[in-house]
Amino acid sequence: MSRRRLLVAGAASLAWPALPAAAERTRLTLATGSSGGGFHEHGPALAELVARYAPIDLDLQPTTGSHDNVVLIGAGDADLGLASMGSVFDAWNGRTPFKARGPFRNLRALLPLYEASFGLVALRARGAARLSDLAGATIGAGPAGGSAQMYLVGLVAALGLPVKIATGAPADLAERVIAGEIDAFWFGSGIPVPAFAEVVERADGVVLGLAPDEIAGLRRTFPYVATGEIPAGSYKGQSSALPSAAIWSFLIGSDRLGEAEAYETTRAVLDHAAEITGAFPRLVGASLANVTANTFLPFHPGALRYFTDKGVIVPDALRDRG
Repeated sequence: MSRRRLLVAGAASLAWPALPAAAERTRLTLATGSSGGGFHEHGPALAELVARYAPIDLDLQPTTGSHDNVVLIGAGDADLGLASMGSVFDAWNGRTPFKARGPFRNLRALLPLYEASFGLVALRARGAARLSDLAGATIGAGPAGGSAQMYLVGLVAALGLPVKIATGAPADLAERVIAGEIDAFWFGSGIPVPAFAEVVERADGVVLGLAPDEIAGLRRTFPYVATGEIPAGSYKGQSSALPSAAIWSFLIGSDRLGEAEAYETTRAVLDHAAEITGAFPRLVGASLANVTANTFLPFHPGALRYFTDKGVIVPDALRDRG
């Protein structure tokens, strides 16, 4: 079991829902991501916020990202995880790459985190202005089997664009772009992507958005993808907004997660997210205003209780009453 109890003096007891006794804290596992990616960066900030405002301690479990996190939660090996709703959609519906194991119908949504925009980074000397300029190139796509690789494979197939795909941790792929070992690095995350910033600042890199036909190709293959943009000034030397495609990331959990833990985790983050958005601007999306960005995954009953307290109406189709 990944959930365990830890006796700690001074934790407050709650009237609803019932948490452990006053001297007890709950310890849960939070699946995050790989070095250089947004999930790996945000996990500690979220864990600190939850520990500060709820009697819950989160053990961080580094992973390759959304794909691993969904599988871990589905198998009962993690209580919570950060995940792209694209990966969650495929897992929920038993689509590739989860077809052999899925569908994962025990997944539940807790709260929105941010909108992840897709883009590429390459050395300016490469002369690329768009993805389609990289025919025959080698493009990094995040960890093997991860969501970024899945989206790039689908997109280049839709475009009929021949490329070679390299995989690895975002930080490692950034180093490979800087060293000239690969031509570009594709990724989807909150903005700015730390690994993109490394390339731009250390090696005269340039971030590329997506052309209209590229966005259309991505949306044909992945219908839950929305149009988006990389705002001007997101990276050094970026003077104008770049068109892109985007997918929301959420904090998700298992239906086995207790109501009390889900309620307190949701409350701690959404009531106090402003405390961490200065250091992590992309987490500005952790807001009640973005709850409706989830269009298919049932919310956990504990999260629903918090939304009710705040007057947020959730469609019946997304209400898991436990």
